[in-house]
Amino acid sequence: VAVVGPNGAGKSTLFKALVGLMPLKQGNILVHGLQLGLHKECVAYVPQREQVDWQFPVTVSDVVMMGRFGNLGWFKRPGKYDHAVVARCLEQMSITNLAREPIGELSGGQQQRVFLARALAQEPHILLMDEPFTGVDVSTQGATLTLLDQLREQGVTLMVSTHDLNLAMKRFDQVLLINRRVIAYGSAEHVFTPENIGQAFGKHV
Repeated sequence: VAVVGPNGAGKSTLFKALVGLMPLKQGNILVHGLQLGLHKECVAYVPQREQVDWQFPVTVSDVVMMGRFGNLGWFKRPGKYDHAVVARCLEQMSITNLAREPIGELSGGQQQRVFLARALAQEPHILLMDEPFTGVDVSTQGATLTLLDQLREQGVTLMVSTHDLNLAMKRFDQVLLINRRVIAYGSAEHVFTPENIGQAFGKHV
């Protein structure tokens, strides 16, 4: 699902609510039929790059291993399986050579790949990505789109926020158009009508 809307439309707020970082004002969120927070750690979240403290003194490998904490708990040390998962995710995102590098010394595209690898290490059933294509190079954008295709084939539910209407139309099965409220949901052909786009982005679009 592509979650589309202008800047400030509430896309980040929606994602933070879906992972329990913000309280719900009303309604319920169910994952595998259970209330949010009662299920096993199967929802992974990739935030916008500007929301991350890149000066925190950790290596790339440390960040990716953080994706295993939901399965380990805070006081259990990673085992062989956890290290194997981290190695696999580093290789999948083509950043094995950066494993010992401090996260703050990487380029924007490399940092994005690290956070994608961390999400993969969580082995999620649901992956939420907040503006993953903003401020990254063409190579990273292509790698991200390839990853999304692979995860979809594996049955992972994907929700990706973007303000790129063309990308949402070409690469996603369903589109959720919002501007602090749901304007339309369904196929791109159903959602991207002139009336709906005008409500979301203003009449000048």
